[in-house]
Amino acid sequence: MRRFVLLLVSMFVPLSASAQDYEGQPLYWGLAITPMQYDDAVGALETFDLVGVTGRLGLDFGRYLGVEAQAGTTSSDENLLAGTDFDLGVDNFVSGYLRLNIPIERGRLYALAGWTAVEFAADANQFSIDDDYQEDLSWGLGVELYGNERTALDINYIRYLDEDETVLEGVSLGFVRRF
Repeated sequence: MRRFVLLLVSMFVPLSASAQDYEGQPLYWGLAITPMQYDDAVGALETFDLVGVTGRLGLDFGRYLGVEAQAGTTSSDENLLAGTDFDLGVDNFVSGYLRLNIPIERGRLYALAGWTAVEFAADANQFSIDDDYQEDLSWGLGVELYGNERTALDINYIRYLDEDETVLEGVSLGFVRRF
């Protein structure tokens, strides 16, 4: 995995793109692979490792401020809970963020703060628990590294939920395309 990430970064970093190249393109979209971890600190459930796909759409209002919407889904993970096989996954999630940007050479550092709604799907011994809905404040940090004037490698960490000692967080690796 480490070699894969280094290969992706090396493809984008040496190409020449200045900070001014993408300033005039305020609208962007992106896709990412998002490994997530669900942890129930109360101890009723084990930790679940989920792999998701995240799509995003954003609009910058200038160099330093923008808004971003994200939506995605994950696979499910199975754990043993009190002798019962228990599957948990995210049917879908939707997030809305205020985004603060810090331009750097050939990229941007950014911080996200907003709201996320998550719909979980759970299954235990043929009993389905659909529509377990949770929402909470969410936040994240990330970096975009531009390989050309419109395309960037994006790496971020987002804490989607931190409610009632339940945590859903993920690290994304993807791309952003400005248009």
